[in-house]
Amino acid sequence: MTDVNHIWAAMLDDTEPPLPTAQETLTTARRSVRRRRALTTALLTGGAGVTCAVVAVAAAAAGGSLSGAAPVMPAAPVTAPATTEAPPPVPRPVAPGWQAVHAHGPQAGAVLVAAAPPGYTSLLQQLSTNGPASTWQVQGGTEYVSTVDVILTTGQADGMLTVFVHGGMTGLGDDLCAAPVSTAITFTGCDLVTVNGVQLRVHSGHDPEYGDVSVAVRLLDGGLLVVQAQQGIPAHSAGDLPPDADVHTPKAGEHSILGGWPALPAVPLTPAQVAGIAANPALLP
Repeated sequence: MTDVNHIWAAMLDDTEPPLPTAQETLTTARRSVRRRRALTTALLTGGAGVTCAVVAVAAAAAGGSLSGAAPVMPAAPVTAPATTEAPPPVPRPVAPGWQAVHAHGPQAGAVLVAAAPPGYTSLLQQLSTNGPASTWQVQGGTEYVSTVDVILTTGQADGMLTVFVHGGMTGLGDDLCAAPVSTAITFTGCDLVTVNGVQLRVHSGHDPEYGDVSVAVRLLDGGLLVVQAQQGIPAHSAGDLPPDADVHTPKAGEHSILGGWPALPAVPLTPAQVAGIAANPALLP
């Protein structure tokens, strides 16, 4: 107890610090208020920073790092992209007889009319007295060619979209790039595309009469189906047409296969677009 008493006596013998003046007390109180306001403002306006600090502290508690880099989140599991299987090849259709193809002209024409791009008016041509198809025999044999034409016009310029069915053919084989097909369609190069399981040979080029052209060819069993878009229509007289095609004589100002209007600024359809048309089963009966 003596030691303790000496300690207390020594403490009591020391001079007490002076009490703060009234001005010092007021200044300290004002500093305390400013600190509380600053802390409140930081919490209200810097919530995101506070949240990040909390996340960082939590990461450190879990054994993470507080090195200033953002916490590394676990990567999401990688899912393999869904694979889309290509449609199976479509069996090659048999080239119909000329009578069936000729009678099917209105339906084939409807497909062409529906394919007109925006900005063009499509005019289905009536190439025969009984419908839009013009059909004639080739060299008096079993071969025939049947065409349906649709004028694509802006009102001041004309192009054309045509489907040809060349039937009754032999010796074509099953290769669109082989010589028999190349001879029949008279253009070189063999670019192949497949649309909905249908293989087609496509071509783009320039013709001195038609301007730029886009062509798609489909191989039939015993024939060919060809869809062609052309930039312009050369001027014809009735005598230029096939001798057995009964065509109505156009009136003045009409847009027809006889031409007489300027060509379109560009070919109205691309090879890919005409390929899509040629793959449409509705072109055949």
